[in-house]
Amino acid sequence: MLRKAAELIEEHGWHQGGFYGHRRACCLVGAVFWVYKGEPDAMYSYERCPALQHVTQLLGVDDPRGITTWNDGVCQSQKEAIEVLMTASRTAARAEGYNK
Repeated sequence: MLRKAAELIEEHGWHQGGFYGHRRACCLVGAVFWVYKGEPDAMYSYERCPALQHVTQLLGVDDPRGITTWNDGVCQSQKEAIEVLMTASRTAARAEGYNK
C-alpha cells in the first residue's frame, strides 16, 4: 500500500496544504487514503488506516495526524515524500515477514 502511494505521488505530483490539490496531486496522507479507498479525493480515518502507523514511527511523530504536519511544514520535496513512503513500505514488509 505504501509503495503504491509513492507511485501515485510520482505520477500525479506532491501537494502541501491539503490532502489533494490540482490535477490530483496529493500529500503523503492523501496518497495513502487514495490507495486504501481505491479512489482519488478519498477521505478516511487516520486511526483506521494501519499503513500510516509505519510512517508515524519512521517520522517519530506522536500520532498519524503528525504526518500531515510533517508533509506541510518539514518535507521539502516530492522526492523526500516518496522516499519516506518507500522506506516505510520496506519497514512494513519486514515487520510482516516479507522480504521486499
